Amino acid sequence: MTQSSSTYRSDIDGLRGIAVSCVILFHAGVRGFGGGFVGVDIFFVISGYLICGIIGREIAEQRFSYAKFYARRARRILPALFAVLLVCFATAALVMTGAEMQDFSKSAVANIGAVSNIYFWKSANYFSSSAELKPLMMTWSLSVEEQFYLFFPPVLLLIRRYRWNTGAALAALTTASLLASVWMTSRNPSTAFFLLPSRAWELGVGALLAHYDSRAALARRTPPAWVTQALGAAGLLAVLAAVTLYDGTTAFPGVAAALPVLGAAMLIAANGSLVNRVVLGNKALVFVGLVSYSWYLWHWPMLSFARLVADRPLGVGTALILVALAFVAAIASWRWIERPFRANKAGDAGTLWRYGAATAAMLAIGVGLVAGRGWPQRLPDDFVAIERGAPIPGDICLVGYGQTALNLAPACVAGAGQGSLALIGDSHAAAIAGGLRALASRYGIGFTQLTKASCPTLQGVTRRMLNQPLHARECASYNQAALARVRDDPAIKTVVMAGYWSAPFDQEAAGQRFVLDARPDAEVTPEQSHQYLRQGLAETVAMMTAAGKSVVLLKDVPMFNFDPVRAVAATLIPARKAMATTLGMPPSGDGHTVADSLVINKADLASAYIDDIGRRYPGVTLVDPAATLCAAGRCSYSGRADLYYIDSQHLTVVGGRVMLNQPAIVTLLAGRHDAPARMSSR
Repeated sequence: MTQSSSTYRSDIDGLRGIAVSCVILFHAGVRGFGGGFVGVDIFFVISGYLICGIIGREIAEQRFSYAKFYARRARRILPALFAVLLVCFATAALVMTGAEMQDFSKSAVANIGAVSNIYFWKSANYFSSSAELKPLMMTWSLSVEEQFYLFFPPVLLLIRRYRWNTGAALAALTTASLLASVWMTSRNPSTAFFLLPSRAWELGVGALLAHYDSRAALARRTPPAWVTQALGAAGLLAVLAAVTLYDGTTAFPGVAAALPVLGAAMLIAANGSLVNRVVLGNKALVFVGLVSYSWYLWHWPMLSFARLVADRPLGVGTALILVALAFVAAIASWRWIERPFRANKAGDAGTLWRYGAATAAMLAIGVGLVAGRGWPQRLPDDFVAIERGAPIPGDICLVGYGQTALNLAPACVAGAGQGSLALIGDSHAAAIAGGLRALASRYGIGFTQLTKASCPTLQGVTRRMLNQPLHARECASYNQAALARVRDDPAIKTVVMAGYWSAPFDQEAAGQRFVLDARPDAEVTPEQSHQYLRQGLAETVAMMTAAGKSVVLLKDVPMFNFDPVRAVAATLIPARKAMATTLGMPPSGDGHTVADSLVINKADLASAYIDDIGRRYPGVTLVDPAATLCAAGRCSYSGRADLYYIDSQHLTVVGGRVMLNQPAIVTLLAGRHDAPARMSSR
């Protein structure tokens, strides 16, 4: 720990102010802050520098106490966090559905147990829209820190006991974590993003800086003035470059995280530089840094609850108003919660007992709500009936990311030996599996489901996703096996192809593309991506028809610019509707239907490509889901007592049954092959 770092440094609070502002402006969707999420990495470096410095100094002076350390952490972290949790629980009780409340309560339990990073790693992608609907998502970084500080003191004590070189040992551990981060980012970015092993190096950089500052202070060594000035300027440029040049498509953390991490480390090392005195030492920025913890805690739930009650994206203006309100709440939280509790001089043992009791009480609330299935008794009966009638179980036949083997469980190949129907495709195909399985059962034929997440079944063509670096190869491998099995099984007479065909087109800015199996890493233009979809569709249909199969090719379901489930919830839950209306975003539609002008894929290119397949292969049965889901200029997203969608693009089981109630499908399955070859409402 350096002499200067053992005393107050306003420039570090200024650096906190930059970090939290970048994170919050990124979360608000402000242009120019696409890489604002690196503010969390800056926080990690600051935390490693300050906290590890304190631990190191106390161990060196032989006065380190676990009780004292964790009591100090509890006073710093828990009061404001518990205040936010209580407000979130109260708000959730007013506006959340039963399923949302149960999910929220699970995340609260994980947060209280300091494992929310693991919970969100398993349940969400930080850069996805679903993450925006989780009010406690921001706590993942707190859990990473708490896990780090669970292991760091014993590691430092072990280093001291065996008289190892502290700097060399910390450097080795930090390097190992960095290498793990690079490797994990190249294989599974979400794992690298959320978990401690790939994040510890960022706190380790701060710890190393504290260690060498301490050594320099003891030796009374100071760097030349020009070095300090250069470090300040370079550090600020590095941070600003990461904030402005990075975005959600950047492979992160990995190597990319080195820019903001080293930038933050250089700024901390540049104590006294012009940048530190003038920029970081600015009083307004320093004040933002002082309230940064509370602002970080309050801003995300405010944005998240607003996004939850609204069935469509918030405007940037609305988001900025909300984060401004969160700043006011942060000032109050800092003044009347953080400072008084941090200044409390109660004994360490007593502090730990009191915070332990408060933690147990918060945990009891969360566990009770999870066990009570989100407390549905608080909701209107009509909504409870709809939600109860549309459970969303996990589909065991939908092969997930990272897997390539076919799922041949009995539930996925039921009755296949009778001569049957096969459904192939991605999660959009899996969404209609329940309805299609019921139809197959009605006509006494077997049913095989071969589906993989984000993997439309195409011969020779696969889907590339930057946030899943291995997916293109995994999808190609899975498709080859799935197509071969369907082609070579004489019992399978009919093949239904369904998928989110336009997904790479809708997400081209994020680097998604259709690519060839043989060249999954090749540079592909959007025009080539479109051509590969046409090619893949044609070759798949040709393969199946050559094998004597009847092919049913589905266009995609109507997809909306709002979330149908949230629209129904906002229509039927009074407090939710009131909050959405206050935001200027009343629920879309009438609770059941909406104008088809809100269908975002009404005339997309994938639909035109499927029409072209129909012209080239007259024996193919084309099915347009809009034929049964839309009529007279309106499209249905729910029935009187049933939800038809689980989100803006996936059908429920009931929705699948409604969509599949088309003459082309029914006639084909009933064995009357003289049915019309096409069924389309467009």
